Amino acid sequence: MGSSVMSTIIGFLVQKMMSGGGSGGIGGMLSGLTGGSQQGSDSVGGIGSILSSLGGLNKDHELVRHVQQNTGIQDPDQARQYTQQGVDILNEQSKNNPQGLQYLVDFWEVAVEVVNKVVLVVVVLAVLEICFGDMLGI
Repeated sequence: MGSSVMSTIIGFLVQKMMSGGGSGGIGGMLSGLTGGSQQGSDSVGGIGSILSSLGGLNKDHELVRHVQQNTGIQDPDQARQYTQQGVDILNEQSKNNPQGLQYLVDFWEVAVEVVNKVVLVVVVLAVLEICFGDMLGI
C-alpha cells in the first residue's frame, strides 16, 4: 500500500471533518483524539470512533471510491483492500498513538488551508493580469 492511499484517506477524513460531515466538526474530532470533551460536540466524538464505525468496507463505499479515483488504482477490489488496510492502521494509531495522529491531522488541516490560500492568490493574480495587464504592461 502506497503513501498516496494513506494521504488520500487522511485527506478524505479531514475534508469530512472540516465540512461538518463527522461528529462535531474538526474540533470534535481532535477533542476525541485526546480524550477531551468539547462543548456542543455529540457523544460519538473523535476520529477513532469514526474509523471504527467504518467497519468492513465494500468496493462501493464512498471512501473506497475516493481512494480509487484519486490514486489511479484500476481494480475496485484492490482499492477496497488498500483502503481497508489504511483505515485499520489509522484506527490502531487512534488507540495506540492518539497524540501522533492528532499532529498528523493538524498538519493536514494546515496544509489544506495553505493550498486554498495559494489557489486564491493565483486566482487574484490572474484576475489582476486580465483586468490591468495592458495598463501595467504585463
